[in-house]
Amino acid sequence: MTELSDALSRKEMLARCARDRDDLFAELYALRPQFAEQRPSKFLKAAIRTVCGFRVAPRVLFPGQLALCDFQSKIVYYNSNLESFVNQKTSLAGLVNSSLAHELGHIRLHTDEMKSRHTESYHFPDGQVTHVDNRDFQREQEADLYAAVFLVPGRFLVQEKSAQQIYKWHKERKWVKSPQLWKLVYSLARDFEVTPSLMRRCLMEVGWIACDPMPNGGYRLRIRYPEPD
Repeated sequence: MTELSDALSRKEMLARCARDRDDLFAELYALRPQFAEQRPSKFLKAAIRTVCGFRVAPRVLFPGQLALCDFQSKIVYYNSNLESFVNQKTSLAGLVNSSLAHELGHIRLHTDEMKSRHTESYHFPDGQVTHVDNRDFQREQEADLYAAVFLVPGRFLVQEKSAQQIYKWHKERKWVKSPQLWKLVYSLARDFEVTPSLMRRCLMEVGWIACDPMPNGGYRLRIRYPEPD
C-alpha cells in the first residue's frame, strides 16, 4: 500500500475503515441490540471484548504512554495513571476512548502484521512511537484514522448543532476565525467523549475544515471551501 498521505490511498483507507466499522457495528448490534442508537464511545469496550475477543484493562504504563495492545495475550491496556502527565483540563474519558479506539484500529487492520512481526502496539500522544520497521509509522496513521471513523460516524455527527454550523460555513464558503472553530471542535469532542485532536481530524476527513501548523505549536483552523463543480 502507498503512503497514507497520498490522496487516493487515504480515500481508499477511509472507505476500508468505514466498511469495517459498519461490519463491526452490525455484529455487535446483533448481540447487543441496546447499543444500536448509542454513540460508539458508550460501547467501545464492549466492542473490543465481544466482537474482537480482547480484554480491556487499566494498567500503569510508561509516563506519556496512553495504551498498549498485546496481541499474544489479547489484552488492550489503557494507562491508569493519565492524570500524572496530562493537562488538568484534559478529559480523561475522552483520552481513554480515543486511545482504545486507536488500539481497536490496530486489531481490525493490522492483526496479521502485528502477529508476524511483534506482539505489542504502543500508543503515545502526537505520534510519539519507537519505529521498528518501515510500516510502523503508517500503521499508526491508519489506526488514528480508524479511531476517528469508529468514534464519530457521520450519521451521528450531522445531528449535532455545532457540526451543522461548521457544515453551513463550509457550504457558504465563509471565513471564520480559528478560535471560533476550535470552540465548536471542543464542544463536539465533549459530546462524543473523544479528544479535540480526534474531533479535529474527523472534521478534516469529511472536508469541512483544514488546519495549518503554527510556529509556536498547535494548529490554526480554517473553513475548507467546497471544490468547484
